[in-house]
Amino acid sequence: MKWFDYLMDSCRDSLELSTKNFKLYLPNLIAMIITGVLIFILFIASIIFGATPLFRGNIDSINLKSLIPLIVLFLIIVGIILPLMYCMVEAGILLMCKRISVNQNTNFTDFFQGLKMYWTQVLIGLSIVGLIPIILFLPAFILLSLADILTLGYGFISGWAIFNVFFGTWGAIMVVDEITAWEAIKKGYGFGKKNFWILFFIFFSATPVIGITSVLIKSVPLFGMIFAPIGVIIINTYFRLVLVKYYYEITKDSHALTEPVINY
Repeated sequence: MKWFDYLMDSCRDSLELSTKNFKLYLPNLIAMIITGVLIFILFIASIIFGATPLFRGNIDSINLKSLIPLIVLFLIIVGIILPLMYCMVEAGILLMCKRISVNQNTNFTDFFQGLKMYWTQVLIGLSIVGLIPIILFLPAFILLSLADILTLGYGFISGWAIFNVFFGTWGAIMVVDEITAWEAIKKGYGFGKKNFWILFFIFFSATPVIGITSVLIKSVPLFGMIFAPIGVIIINTYFRLVLVKYYYEITKDSHALTEPVINY
């Protein structure tokens, strides 16, 4: 079971490398702070424009015309700023994960280089991949919702894991193979078919680990609600590194064959 050895090596090495390269987690942590600030701005704006009765369900006392600036601000933040920020952070982190996989270390120069090289490709890739769950899994989710809660939970986790097997590796493939998002999505589908069970294990285990960690941290009095998102970010970024490193390790020989030979 050579694939299992690769996976265990990737998990162990990723844990060790991520602790030595804690800067890998900083972009997402900064993005979380910025997100919190933007949400606070929306909250203040809702007070200024008189939208607070909405929180109490009192719609009749609201002048809807006065809410137009608030709605525009909401659409700008939620529909433009946050998605673009996520794409930029994702692009930078993906290249940082590749640098760690190849060179055992990374720095913020890699983040900004990844942002410059890949953020538009990440935007394109997420736009394409984001439509697939709606088309494929919405009917299945409706059917599962008729079942009990336990069945719904396992069905959601399994369905999400299967989806990611075929459409969740394109980011790692894009930065490792240095190809476009569309090429990476197509290649990722084939990679998923060839490595179904190992990828299913990665994605299936990641979802409950992230969920359980969030619940456990939230149970801590006072600080739980603050540190739960931080814990989720750390674990999610770790699994991202595992995926990139795993793909790099099992395709390392093919990349070595394509690298130019320099004669001294």
